[in-house]
Amino acid sequence: FPSHDTLSVVPVSESPAPHTTVASEPVAPNNNPPLSESNVSQISDFKVSDNYEVIDTAIVKQLADSVGGDMSFVMTILEGFEEEAHEQINLAIEGYHENNCKKIQGELHTLKGNAGTLGAMRLHEITKHIEVKAKVCDFTYFESEIKLLQAEFERFKEAYRKL
Repeated sequence: FPSHDTLSVVPVSESPAPHTTVASEPVAPNNNPPLSESNVSQISDFKVSDNYEVIDTAIVKQLADSVGGDMSFVMTILEGFEEEAHEQINLAIEGYHENNCKKIQGELHTLKGNAGTLGAMRLHEITKHIEVKAKVCDFTYFESEIKLLQAEFERFKEAYRKL
């Protein structure tokens, strides 16, 4: 499985970001308008409500019940989700650097759905927030929000391993 250190293989702050372009530049090859300093910001005020659990144990119990109470099978599913989520987060970051709205939206859409299905509710909520904005190529706060997503992903990994 990917290690904690590999999550930031594509650190947002170290790679040339699309927000360095200016509005007068031509449209990118993927037909997304270039980002300008006015529509990209460094710090988000988005917070996941404390009403959401890192892992909804009722959903995990339902999953276990659906496979005859086999919690080891559920753990295998969660381990697979961890691997996939790691890749999806990195691909979303890659999409940001490519100014590729569809790539970001697609990766986060899948991550959001899987997180909700498996009971990773806080991860689901932050992913939903970023995905909605990616649908309209709104990268406002992307860098800080993806860091929130990465932090929530770490919380999820710690929590599910204790089940």
